[in-house]
Amino acid sequence: MGTNATVVPFLQSLGVPQDIVAPANSSTPYAAIGYSGILGLSKDDLNDLADKLNAHRNSSGLHPLALHPALVATSQAHSYSMNRAGNMTSYDPSGSLAQRVDRHGFDYGALGEMVLAGTHGVTEAISQLCAPGSSTLSGILSPEYAYMGAGRSGQFWTVQLARGRDGGPL
Repeated sequence: MGTNATVVPFLQSLGVPQDIVAPANSSTPYAAIGYSGILGLSKDDLNDLADKLNAHRNSSGLHPLALHPALVATSQAHSYSMNRAGNMTSYDPSGSLAQRVDRHGFDYGALGEMVLAGTHGVTEAISQLCAPGSSTLSGILSPEYAYMGAGRSGQFWTVQLARGRDGGPL
């Protein structure tokens, strides 16, 4: 990750107050979280989501996913975009998933994104993401991913998964 602090570009362009948009290149994954509520996912909910997704991976013999601040930032920005548009979609006016994570200096080798709508809590989100036979479960249980980020705005959720370009730590 770069050394210059940057805010989530799409949120900034929408005029979202900057005191709720934290730097995406902080040394902690929580820096990209504005605050709990309509505009963001709380630190506790992010930890809970990561713990529950990793429990599913562990039960399948897979390594845990590490939270990455660039993925948290891009996930949160995408969730906000969906909420603002009132539409669950992988399309984002700020660019493709690759373009969005590129802006945060993430040197990825593989990327995946899952979106949800109509869900207000972590338990509901996990139920949808980890439903047997779902395409989202196959992404969560993919051994190729090492990192994750998540965001929520209202009823809209985004979970992003990634692997570094060399397959190892970034």
